Amino acid sequence: MPEPKPELFGVRLRSALQPILSLSHRRVIGYEGLLRGTDTSTDAFVPPGQLFHKAESIGALTSLERTSQRLHVESFHHRLPEPAPMWLFLNVSPRLISEESYRDLLPEVLEARGMAGHQIVVELLEDGDDGSRGLAEAVTYFRELGCLVALDDFGTGHSNFQRLWELEPDLVKLDRSLIVRATESPGRNKLRRILPNLVALIHEAGSLVVMEGIESEDQALIAMDADVDFVQGFHFAYPETGPVSRRAGVEPLRQVTERFTNQALASVGQEQAAIQPYVRSFLRAAIHLQGSGDLEDSCRDLLGLDRVQRCYLLNERGEQVGPHLTRSADEPSAQSDPRHRPLVDTVGGTWLRRPYFRDALMEPRRLKVSRPYLSSTGSHVCVTLSVAEQSRRDGSHYVFCCDLLWWDRPEAGRHLAAGFGAGSDR
Repeated sequence: MPEPKPELFGVRLRSALQPILSLSHRRVIGYEGLLRGTDTSTDAFVPPGQLFHKAESIGALTSLERTSQRLHVESFHHRLPEPAPMWLFLNVSPRLISEESYRDLLPEVLEARGMAGHQIVVELLEDGDDGSRGLAEAVTYFRELGCLVALDDFGTGHSNFQRLWELEPDLVKLDRSLIVRATESPGRNKLRRILPNLVALIHEAGSLVVMEGIESEDQALIAMDADVDFVQGFHFAYPETGPVSRRAGVEPLRQVTERFTNQALASVGQEQAAIQPYVRSFLRAAIHLQGSGDLEDSCRDLLGLDRVQRCYLLNERGEQVGPHLTRSADEPSAQSDPRHRPLVDTVGGTWLRRPYFRDALMEPRRLKVSRPYLSSTGSHVCVTLSVAEQSRRDGSHYVFCCDLLWWDRPEAGRHLAAGFGAGSDR
């Protein structure tokens, strides 16, 4: 049966399939069906937003949705070069979700083509006029059909973490505005540091992550560094209304992977070289401290290095023992900002929650180097060197720590802990 080319209210409709690629598998794992319309009288392109707005205004939204789903399913069936376990991503109109007019549309389409629900990823976007109840019911409905569910345009509008906890989607598609801001906005360096944590949080919630709208190699590298699972965008492949290839987008992905690998390995070397003087001085201080028990005397040379922020001791409970030591008052420090003075005094503080404390205590006498993180003593990013030792006086363990002001580069520190491994023997 030939691929259909239906017409509705003077618009000829076609399906464009855009590949979605897995960064780990380095191949296409699915296609998103995107509607393309052409005015039958002028041959002018009709934007999808205009098409759905017109359908809604004349009460034909359900008809357009049914036609669209059937068109994408037929196109997916006809144009794939050979049978393969791939997903077809289908958008469902948020207006139909709010009106509960989506039921029975997809089962009819799948049954006509003999497709199973598990081949479909349904993309859902909340309508601002509706609460979460209708969306939750839609998630349940499509899951009962066997489909996977994707939360679309996450990070903008009504798609937020509350929806993530409530709906527990199988996939989350990050809104394109995030990748655009990570490359073009004044705060792009900060957003590049945030994105990996955002992705990690979504992973912890049990969802795979798609970064859509990638249009440049720089954006592809940012997505790869953020550890997203899947990518989609013009940099890899445009939506195609003609025959599709399973190799579409694979070569650009190979090139990005190669560049990312080279940059990551180079970054590990640069970061290790940058931090080695601090590591050597820190280990000398740790040895001196083990013998003398005098923190101030042991840290004198270490505190002379330009990026050292403070040195301190923690007991077995993660509680700070005595005041911390800082560089001399006439030397610049990130902690000199008067706005953060309420945070500077850490006497009596507890750092049990910090990975650098727990990791050190679990492996005594092994150097630990934390990943960069926001310091609790000011709005600066730091890295902590730590090592656990046993007191010669009473046999208890303590953790010797040193905070370093980290380099303000978007790529700095991303591979630091991996570069040093689990730790280094003192």
